[in-house]
Amino acid sequence: MYFFSPHKIPVEKQIVLKLLDCKPGSNSFKIIDSIYETVLNKAYSLAQPRGIIKTGEIPEDFNLRKKENFRNGIFCLATLGKDISGESSSLFSTGEYLEGLLLDTIADQMLINLTTAMYQEKILPFVKEKEVGVSYCYIPGCQDVPIEYQKHILYLIGSEVKNKLSITEGMMLDPVKSTAYFYVFDKSLTTRKKDRDCRGCDMKDCKYRTVSGVGITVIAGEKKTKTTLLKEMTLLEGLREQGWGVEAYCNGAGYCGKCKVLLSGEVPEPGSTEKEMISQEELQKGIRLACRVNPMDGMIIYLPEKAAVFQIEQGFKFRKDSREPELLIRSDSAVHIKEKGEDFAYGIAVDIGTTTVAIVLVNLKTGKTIGTSSFLNPQREYGDDVITRIQFASAKDPDVLTKLIRESLSRAIKELSYVNSIGAEQIQKLTVAGNTTMIHLLLGLPVKSLAVSPFTPVTLDPVISLAEDILKDGFLSAEMRIFPGVSAYVGSDIVSGMYNRSFECLDEVTLFIDMGTNGEIVIGNREKILCAATAAGPAFEGARISCGVGSITGAISFAGIRKGKVWYSTIGQQPALGLCGSGLVDLVAACLDAGIINKTGLMKPEYFEEGLLIGTDADGNEMRLTQKDIRELQLAKSAIRAGIEILIKEFDVTYNDIGKVYLAGGFGNNINADSAVRIGLLPEKLKGCIELAANSSLGGAVDSLFHKEGKDKVAKILEKVRYIELSSNKDFNDYFAEYMLFL
Repeated sequence: MYFFSPHKIPVEKQIVLKLLDCKPGSNSFKIIDSIYETVLNKAYSLAQPRGIIKTGEIPEDFNLRKKENFRNGIFCLATLGKDISGESSSLFSTGEYLEGLLLDTIADQMLINLTTAMYQEKILPFVKEKEVGVSYCYIPGCQDVPIEYQKHILYLIGSEVKNKLSITEGMMLDPVKSTAYFYVFDKSLTTRKKDRDCRGCDMKDCKYRTVSGVGITVIAGEKKTKTTLLKEMTLLEGLREQGWGVEAYCNGAGYCGKCKVLLSGEVPEPGSTEKEMISQEELQKGIRLACRVNPMDGMIIYLPEKAAVFQIEQGFKFRKDSREPELLIRSDSAVHIKEKGEDFAYGIAVDIGTTTVAIVLVNLKTGKTIGTSSFLNPQREYGDDVITRIQFASAKDPDVLTKLIRESLSRAIKELSYVNSIGAEQIQKLTVAGNTTMIHLLLGLPVKSLAVSPFTPVTLDPVISLAEDILKDGFLSAEMRIFPGVSAYVGSDIVSGMYNRSFECLDEVTLFIDMGTNGEIVIGNREKILCAATAAGPAFEGARISCGVGSITGAISFAGIRKGKVWYSTIGQQPALGLCGSGLVDLVAACLDAGIINKTGLMKPEYFEEGLLIGTDADGNEMRLTQKDIRELQLAKSAIRAGIEILIKEFDVTYNDIGKVYLAGGFGNNINADSAVRIGLLPEKLKGCIELAANSSLGGAVDSLFHKEGKDKVAKILEKVRYIELSSNKDFNDYFAEYMLFL
């Protein structure tokens, strides 16, 4: 048993002020600075610093005893006594909040410094004498150490603290300014100068948190930057925090394998996840996953240049009843376009997708398309699907994703205007469509409820506002209209698509499928409309596929097998970079015809381990279709097909009753219908009804710029539509299992 009773515990004024968020020059700084010495002296007069240290055997129910088999512990209690916490409470109760807060913060700093002194003056000499090492300290309530361990420590020290320290039913020590903690010592451990390691603590917002940084070098193209990253962060987290764009569709969960970076210098050994996700050839080159590596001093990180150009579906079709526009709608009244020449009034239509964003600039008088723009949704770096982004926005900084989409959209609109010599004042109207999550993030609305049953959006109503109030860029003063949505997972993009395909006046039963990550499906006519969403996953976008890429220049978009060898063509006829969604569907269909895959999706033995060689990419790396890739496609296609079958059944029709099948979205507009039918994504009986709808969401947004009755037609659609929740449908699992097979 060791006792520690220092005469005086030093307190650093700078740290106290930092803990209070009190910065020089602020009003609070002047006030606190004027009373600091008085309160500090009061703290010294009231504090009774005491420490008790006892060695003993770690109880069997301690996790460290179970997991690491450590047996020897050092148990500690530290307290400042009752008087100082009592005075702090008294000051708060009498309304002297500032003095009470300052005294309380000084006491906290005193207690931490007391434990540090105990470590330096008592524990380090002890372990040195015993010739053993000592762990970092373990604090009940932190680092996966149950708070109930405080009771064990109090019990182990026993009679020495009787009538001096106690514990409440809520596991709080009394006096309040007290702490219980422990160390383990063993010959296998290494003793450190400091007894705490904030990297292992899950209290990320703790004001006492101190984590040292390491110097690294980032090289992106010709740009070379030396910077510091925190040791506790992964490269993905650290680089993003400093503004470097690193794509990780799974947002660092470790399953997409897309955050590859090239490392040199000081580099840790790869873990099991990296060995599974990265080939031995790539590991030898120094390629690693940014989400699985922590920075080390001297590390050099080579980031890939953003050279790939995405082929985003900008094409759209007008409604059949479109006509030459004569007026535009502003607010709720018709406003005639002022006669100042053909180029006076312009409108902008926007489709915000999970993966891509497309923009069209049109002349509101002539109806002509003046220019188009498109870009990858920058939120993609934080997750390839809406669920991952919702998780990021809910658990971390909710403003990051909102800021990203607003800034990128504003920048694209400015560039489009500048290139076409159009001033901001000439743009009179802006219409936007997008899935519910994208719209919530654009508006800065909380998204957590979208991912938690009963999946409740903040709003599904149409939004009418000024663009500058939403984009916050001071550029556009135009009216901004956002299409209404149906549910958390059938958003305004689908409503815009239904409007574009004139669902409110269709006679024949029509099927509308947007084969994106969210997999929205609609069936209906002017009498009634049913819709659903199914989590198809990002396989159609190239994510979670071993050599998968998006629809970029160089992506394999068409493929087949001839004489036992794979042939393919790429977007832009450029050297291959990987396999996009339409190419994946083609290749799997060809594998079925060639007998490489059976109806269960299992590859022949000679392909099972290494996969089917497609060819080499532009960097000379092998591209292969693997067993895992086929399973990912099966999951995606069976989810879509199950949704189709349920809606057809709920609508009480057969395949023969369906007159038209619209395939919408970027993937749906590029897919080979024969291949889609071959893998069972679409029913064979509907093959003759299939029509590509291009970007119908964008088309509906453009349509609404011209049609004064558009608002009423959208309202008619919403009156007829009913959302079907597939997860609660009793037939979904049966259909899903059935269509996992390649029949």
